[in-house]
Amino acid sequence: MRIALVEPSRTNRTIVSRLLQEGGHEVRSFEDGPEALEALASDATLNAVITGSELKSISGLELVWEARLLSGPRRFLHILFMSSLKDEAAVSEALDSGADDFIAKPPSPRELRSRLRAAERMANLQSELMELAFTDPLTGVLNRRGFFEAVTPIVSDASVAFSAMLLDLDFLKEINDLYGHDTGDVAIRTLAGVLREKAGGVAGRMGGDEFALLLPAHCLKDAADLGEAIRRQFSAARLRTRDGSVSLSCSIGVAELTAGKGLDHLLAQADLALYHAKEGGRDKVSTPPSHEWIRGNARARNRVARSSKRPNRPPLDGDTGVSPQRV
Repeated sequence: MRIALVEPSRTNRTIVSRLLQEGGHEVRSFEDGPEALEALASDATLNAVITGSELKSISGLELVWEARLLSGPRRFLHILFMSSLKDEAAVSEALDSGADDFIAKPPSPRELRSRLRAAERMANLQSELMELAFTDPLTGVLNRRGFFEAVTPIVSDASVAFSAMLLDLDFLKEINDLYGHDTGDVAIRTLAGVLREKAGGVAGRMGGDEFALLLPAHCLKDAADLGEAIRRQFSAARLRTRDGSVSLSCSIGVAELTAGKGLDHLLAQADLALYHAKEGGRDKVSTPPSHEWIRGNARARNRVARSSKRPNRPPLDGDTGVSPQRV
């Protein structure tokens, strides 16, 4: 593990650092809390903190509290609190402040290493759980929740221009009906593979046969050009079935962020562009259609009305994260 050791005593820092290094851990040692917090904020690879209760400018409990806030929901950070106090109240206060474990000071070398081995097991378990929570198991790209978690900080940076792309695998229902869902899954994985190879943005599977791609530093033309490259490469792929090889195609809608608008509006525009591509015969890349086209298409008007009332947001707890099949 990469450990931030916070201990005001130089002698104690040296002793504990040596114990940790002998156990195969990498150690960054700090004399006081604020410098340790600064390191934790700037170095996300630090995944453990060992701190005493009595520091210089802040208390060990304050350090624990602030470190826990820094870790956030997706970063594993194991906090081991050291104290010469062994009463039950001291242990409870440390754990309630955000510590994961407690050890007497000075620590026993054997106990310290055992507790860190337990922390490593927890780190591995959390990593696996995070993978399951934010990754689509069929394709290996982000799932809907993972996609929104990843793109929200990007969109909040007003200094970055970006575009979005929505992709829909054409005729997946027919492939499933004729050749089975296993073959349909191969088609979905093939499209995800093309996205990983060609796209440099953040890709996610929104559910079913739909994928989304956020493209920082891409204007509308750049996004459309990339979409065309993805479409051509996917169309060149062949799907093996019991009746021989079958050609594949996808429809793509691209949109560029409008000044003063946010992610919901951007994805709604990309969704409208995707619908335009599918209405235009599929297997093509489309930008948002004109207002005249929307006014002349009742279903397009309904999509615009629905998108204005229902924002594209991460699913609530309990939501399956699977969007309904497009019509």
